[in-house]
Amino acid sequence: MHTARGITPFLCLPLVFAISSALAQETSDDDVVQGTLEEVMVTASRRGDQDIMTTPVSISALNGEDTEKFAIRDLNDIAVSIPGLSSGTVSAFKSAQFAMRGVSESTIILYKESPVGVTIDEFVVPHVMTSNLEMYDIETIEVLRGPQGTLFGKNTTGGVINVRTKRPVLEENSVDARMQFGEFGTNKFMGALNLSAGDNLAFRIAGMHLKSDGYYKNGASWSPLGQSGAPFNTVDHLGSSGQGDGGSLGGDDLVSGRVKMLWSPTDSVNLLFQYEYLNDDGDTPPLVQTSGPGYLVPLWGFDTWTPALGDPLDFAGVTPRCDPEPAGICMADGHRIDIDGYYLNGDWAINDNYTLYFNAGRREQESRLPNAYVGNPSPYSVFDATRDDNRETSQVEVRLGSNLGGSFDFTAGVFYQEDSTIFSVMQYVGFFDGFFVGTPPDYWNNFPRVLSNKQDAEAQAAYIDGTWQVTDRFQVTG
Repeated sequence: MHTARGITPFLCLPLVFAISSALAQETSDDDVVQGTLEEVMVTASRRGDQDIMTTPVSISALNGEDTEKFAIRDLNDIAVSIPGLSSGTVSAFKSAQFAMRGVSESTIILYKESPVGVTIDEFVVPHVMTSNLEMYDIETIEVLRGPQGTLFGKNTTGGVINVRTKRPVLEENSVDARMQFGEFGTNKFMGALNLSAGDNLAFRIAGMHLKSDGYYKNGASWSPLGQSGAPFNTVDHLGSSGQGDGGSLGGDDLVSGRVKMLWSPTDSVNLLFQYEYLNDDGDTPPLVQTSGPGYLVPLWGFDTWTPALGDPLDFAGVTPRCDPEPAGICMADGHRIDIDGYYLNGDWAINDNYTLYFNAGRREQESRLPNAYVGNPSPYSVFDATRDDNRETSQVEVRLGSNLGGSFDFTAGVFYQEDSTIFSVMQYVGFFDGFFVGTPPDYWNNFPRVLSNKQDAEAQAAYIDGTWQVTDRFQVTG
């Protein structure tokens, strides 16, 4: 079965307006050199901004204008513009499954982390479930290939996707608002407000709202469970057949925002305080059943999609199960994710040669993720489950970067992260119940299996990374 995403033809009409008090700079002919490359500044060395052409890392970068020009909706979409990067989702989950240089994580297991790390404003996002970030108010996205453990912390053996959002700008008052309308009932609103409060204090408030109906159709059909040859204890109430109502599936309903305060008490010190909020109430991701002849799945009552039927997105399905609160599974509630993040970033230019950086943050996440893993709108739960978790992640990092003006520069630091997760799964596994002879009708489809556990994890690191410029054309990094 699969959850095709992101390649469906989509018509979108953006409406954009911006108001800014920033004055335009005059540009003379001497400032523009015909045929030269635009200077791109990146933070891959973690010693402040550096020209991408002189950074000794395999790196690609996109800026905020690129995310708009390429119509990038979320972080998964950057793979279209980045060579050597592939992305996708884990079936039945809105996730970010990145792969670089043949390394990736293809499961949604809560305690496993992707070898392609994702950081946002210096904070390491610990799981693929919440690393598929929505693209709004973006400054740059840097994709670094190959192991990056000495610069970006743990679990980055494949590479790093480093996302930086826009910071407040001192002595500037501006408004930026954007609207997009498209097919499948899609509307997206994004806005940012920059406010100056003197020459050393500024605020930035940015947010977005995304709403859509989804481009899947509830068109899958089902046949009586336990057909001839199936290993099922067939009972009368499993003998129905039918088809979905054709309604839309896979819609979005997301609100996200960031509030930032930048304080620069001196020319050499900057402190950035940030609060992040996300509320995602989108639909449960639908599935399309594509198991072919010879598989047991058709014997369990799944009418699988074949190319002769047409567009597979019109034959998706989600079980209509909705148990009463507080216990049970309700597919109509969709995938609910709530995130609150608190972050502090600081830098102190000690002198012309050394800068001290400090990053700290805490991210609290609650997820309620009901799924119908069989892609079937049948009222019987052959395999329905909800995966619920509460997660708290805290991180602190201190590093020193050099700018010695000679042939050698380095970055050195310490990193600490702790992650506490409480995790529960409730499953209605009808195909398992069907193996038992004499299973009562009231038992089948109504007896859940529950698994709950808890994990506390810590990561600690000390690192140093240096570059020796041997000649103008040859340098060594260790």
